[in-house]
Amino acid sequence: GCDRRLRRPNAPSNPTGGVAGREATADLVRMCEERGAFWISDEIYEAYVWRGEHHSPRHHGTGGVVVSGLSKSHAAMGLRIGWLAGPRELVDRLVPLHQHLVACAAGPSQAAAVTMLDHHDEQIASVRSVFAGRRARTQERLRAWGLGEPALDGAFYAFVDVRHAMLDGESTLDLALAILDDVDVVTIPGAGFGARGEGFLRLAYTVEETILTEALDRVGQFLQNRSQR
Repeated sequence: GCDRRLRRPNAPSNPTGGVAGREATADLVRMCEERGAFWISDEIYEAYVWRGEHHSPRHHGTGGVVVSGLSKSHAAMGLRIGWLAGPRELVDRLVPLHQHLVACAAGPSQAAAVTMLDHHDEQIASVRSVFAGRRARTQERLRAWGLGEPALDGAFYAFVDVRHAMLDGESTLDLALAILDDVDVVTIPGAGFGARGEGFLRLAYTVEETILTEALDRVGQFLQNRSQR
């Protein structure tokens, strides 16, 4: 029975968009230390904290590693540039494993990453501005269709409760496939993230606002029609 604030695979979270607070993060690190458990903190969405602050486990203990990269913060998915940070003795032992798996990042990707990091603040501000607009549009359309107020505190996901629109015996995967077939919008069934996700759909606001609005309205109309049957 962990506190509900600790049930997050990363922070900010995929799929919920939740942001773990300082106390919850410290509690999680303490629990790991008490049990001799190793933690891995996925901080790929660190730049996308809309409410609250980002709190890394590395500020509370050294019994794990942080993994991140440029894919989300700098909109550089194709470069495949990321990193791992942790205690030197641990990282030194992981280097040979990494070399046998992938050797190294491609030269052009490394050069591009250096340029991006040289302009880090400017690029982060630009990317955040774009996604702030998409987040606001997502909130607006979810309210318009009566789909509640998902947290949207971080990352770029909305974890929407769709239990009111599900048919008897229908799974969230069934519902997601029905939405795809009927209105040509891809949604991710929450059960794919664990049993507690059943009854929820993950929506990602990662496309430009005109397309995003159309997609959200299609899904909203579909769910409204379902709930009125």
